[in-house]
Amino acid sequence: MSRFFCFDELLKGEDLDVEVERRCLVDAKREVSLSARLKATGPRSSTFQEKHRGFFVYPALGVLEIAEAEILCTGVVKSRCGSYVASKNQFSEEQLTNFSYSPVGIPKRVSDSVVPLLRPGDHIYGHWLVDILPRLWLLKQVYDFKELKFLVKESVPAFALRLLSAVGVGSNQILKWDAKSGGSIIAKRVVMPTNLRYGQVIHPRLAEYASWLKGQIRPSSRGLAGDKKVYLSRGKWRKTSNATRDLANSSCVEEMYIANGYKVIYPEEYSLEEQVRIFHDSDAVAGEEGSALHNNIFMREGTLVTCFRGELNHSLIQSTLCSAMSQRSEHAFGKVAEGVAIPSRTSPYSVDLATIRELISS
Repeated sequence: MSRFFCFDELLKGEDLDVEVERRCLVDAKREVSLSARLKATGPRSSTFQEKHRGFFVYPALGVLEIAEAEILCTGVVKSRCGSYVASKNQFSEEQLTNFSYSPVGIPKRVSDSVVPLLRPGDHIYGHWLVDILPRLWLLKQVYDFKELKFLVKESVPAFALRLLSAVGVGSNQILKWDAKSGGSIIAKRVVMPTNLRYGQVIHPRLAEYASWLKGQIRPSSRGLAGDKKVYLSRGKWRKTSNATRDLANSSCVEEMYIANGYKVIYPEEYSLEEQVRIFHDSDAVAGEEGSALHNNIFMREGTLVTCFRGELNHSLIQSTLCSAMSQRSEHAFGKVAEGVAIPSRTSPYSVDLATIRELISS
């Protein structure tokens, strides 16, 4: 019977039936409350605040190398002896427990060391900033990228290829997996760096990754240098996407921030280099929870990050990103919009304008 292993278990060096080489670079650690730089207001905000108290556990960081392993379409890796290896940060406990794999067609063999970059949400900008590129920073501590191939989906977005190029992955090093084929790849060696995100918590070493990433990207001089207060709008992007977690009264919120000296920008209209310049120069940034706010990794220590979210959205990702970067964060919770049949963390919501006024004036 196949067994399922997770990264942190393998790094402990337990006696597992997986042919693996372990390189543990950072030991597991515990840290006390992350609530010192955080402020939350609005409905159910006390529950969110409470989640930041107590101990946070960060797993060990390292790189696993598995010989003659099969990379499945989901990013799960299967060893020669039939064991599966995956990250708890890419799949839920239920998904891992009920995981099954029925091979389709003949696996493709490659005589290279391959790094799988496949994961749920790998078409989303924020996942590249927070989940995928940090693994490459960790990998860089051990490997010369020229020794490796990197596996992505055939449908990989253009921005992802631009990010890979920026950190030193050449186009000749990229392998593309065709989702329609449903097949798999057997590599001479599969190289799997661990994540810097563990569940909803960001590892403190993320600040080192952010510094490295900024060093790989030359900020553009055409950015909005001098705009110290920036509002990130999803207004234009929302019209062309299947967006969730929508701020229903976003136009009213934007107008209040404009009246208080904030410059509204639409991140998708700027190049990567221009965005780095914009965020590095800012002292205060506000916007809806999501990928755009994850650009706080390009901001300086002490920057104020204001995040709008629905009352049921208690994800810690943005707040722990800010904590890792030594930034202040404010979280304004809004009421789920009327008429929503089954309210959830992704439901549309409205933030009370009096709450916004209080945040801006504080």
